[in-house]
Amino acid sequence: MSLPDLEVLPARPAVPEPSVEAAFPRQELPAVPYRGIEPFRYEDRHLFFGRRKEIWKLVRAITIYRGFLLYGESGAGKSSLINAGLIPALKEEGYLPYRVRLQPQADGEFVFERIVVRSSGTPEYLPTLFPGTEGEERHVASLTELERLLKEEGRTQTPVLIFDQFEELITLFEAAPSSCGETSGALQQKICAFLVRMLRDHATSVKLLFAFREDYFAKLRVLLSDHPALVDHFFRLEPLQADSLASVIRGPFTDSRIPKGHFQEKISQSLAERLMQDLVARSPDGRPKLSEVQVACLQLWHASNPEEHFARRGIQGLLTDYLEQGLEGISAKRRDVAKAILAALVTPARTRNVVSQSSLVQGVSNAEKVPQDDVQQVLAQLETGTRVVQHELRRTERCYELVSEFLIDWILDEDAQRLAQRRWRKRFRLAVAIGSATSVTVIAVWWLVVGVEAVARAGVLLARAEMNQAQLEVLEAKARLQKSESEFMAREQVLEGEIKTQRALNTTQAEVIASTTKSRNNAWVENAKLTNEKSDLGAKLHDTQIGLETVKTEREILTTQLLETKKTLQETQEESARFKKERDDANSQLHTTRKALQEAQTEREQVNTDLVNVRNEKVACDSQLTEARQRLQSCKP
Repeated sequence: MSLPDLEVLPARPAVPEPSVEAAFPRQELPAVPYRGIEPFRYEDRHLFFGRRKEIWKLVRAITIYRGFLLYGESGAGKSSLINAGLIPALKEEGYLPYRVRLQPQADGEFVFERIVVRSSGTPEYLPTLFPGTEGEERHVASLTELERLLKEEGRTQTPVLIFDQFEELITLFEAAPSSCGETSGALQQKICAFLVRMLRDHATSVKLLFAFREDYFAKLRVLLSDHPALVDHFFRLEPLQADSLASVIRGPFTDSRIPKGHFQEKISQSLAERLMQDLVARSPDGRPKLSEVQVACLQLWHASNPEEHFARRGIQGLLTDYLEQGLEGISAKRRDVAKAILAALVTPARTRNVVSQSSLVQGVSNAEKVPQDDVQQVLAQLETGTRVVQHELRRTERCYELVSEFLIDWILDEDAQRLAQRRWRKRFRLAVAIGSATSVTVIAVWWLVVGVEAVARAGVLLARAEMNQAQLEVLEAKARLQKSESEFMAREQVLEGEIKTQRALNTTQAEVIASTTKSRNNAWVENAKLTNEKSDLGAKLHDTQIGLETVKTEREILTTQLLETKKTLQETQEESARFKKERDDANSQLHTTRKALQEAQTEREQVNTDLVNVRNEKVACDSQLTEARQRLQSCKP
């Protein structure tokens, strides 16, 4: 089922504005209102704004379906949505949410990551599915153990298994070795079969949500083909909408559930509006990445004067400052290695590159002439310390990439400066080696290659070197000046030609790569669209077939009902004829009864008249009797 189908689901009743009594406890609120480049956690749920619509669409879908797919591009915010939005909402609806990862290990295929409620002090977790593991941060479970627990009866709440980064079913299992002598491919099939069983077993109370990157949709669809209805129930997470930025930026200060004054209100309404305008303007589709918004807000919140700081640095400056501050944790002599690593993760077409760990470490080690162990240590710092790179396992190899594309411009600028400085140092050493007599020519070549600004910065150091060399080499320089200069001019012309040729080749190569990448991306987008359209058409065809079967069944039912209606109508007509005859008989009897009643009424009236006469006669008799008694009384002596 596609996103438009979700629109017809029953809407969740409107939630009234929170009252003061519904305020969040201060101890449940983090110390800082923004997350920067890191994803939101469950304990950040009170600060997660801008995704209310998406959260309740997912909750409604999970309520209706046993299995559901959530996918989106890298960096769209799937993990943040799950951790700080969906899990709290599911808990509120009475479900038991669990976050699950996969690994290619027999009898330990599922890794349940405990959901931290509060990390300060002694960590507190949401309830666990596995008895006796309350104090563990994670629990590794076998397929058999998990199936047994899910089938246990007596549970009053429905578990929801959330498979975050479900693409690991592909990336971790492709040709990866597994224990117990079982191939990763066979283990992968066992997991898929188990998931399909759970989706079909309606006697087991469980819900399944699969979250993954959209570029793995096709492969996962093949793996789960034994349950084809699942791929029709999906939701694509779009980047943050522009109209949601206001709540993301100002929510920590304006939400009535957050105690007033808990966070210092450093981003005013006017500053938030300027920030939103710049964020939307720098995004190609007008929908900025959540990480960029959070980084910019975090930098402004830490600034002593946010208004002035934003006016001076702008969006790109805020992002650059954040990255440079992150690199401060790396020693100065290793910083060039860090920049070289980051540069290797950018393609010539200025997009994110995915590089295996071995290729990345070896390439940077050779280019920077440093031991591979040093490169490995810096790479680990970039991943766990500054968090600007991330890795995923593909087959048996770790592959690294940048966490966000907003890093690319800064990386390329820093790499260009680093390479320019390296070229200048090389040419400076060459100038000193040749001598001050030819250093002017070296400067000319350097001027052509690097530009006026770089030579100006280098002038002071070069002048000092020339002064030290001048007194020692002045006599010798006059003798070989003409010869050296002519030879170097010849080399300069050759070098200039090679530089122009190389620049042309680089430009052509970049254009070809950019064109190829653009074509590949366009093809992928079209393919994704066709896949989605095919899915929609398949779903519509399936619905149409079901509709036709329903119509056929309804037609048979209607035919049967029509025959029964005809029979009932005939019986009704016969019954009506009998009723008419009975009615006529009743009318005849009624007429006779009425006539008899009229006669009886006449007789009754006559009787009443006679009765009145009798009563009158009785009164007269009584009167006569009284008079007689009086006369008799008077006759007595």
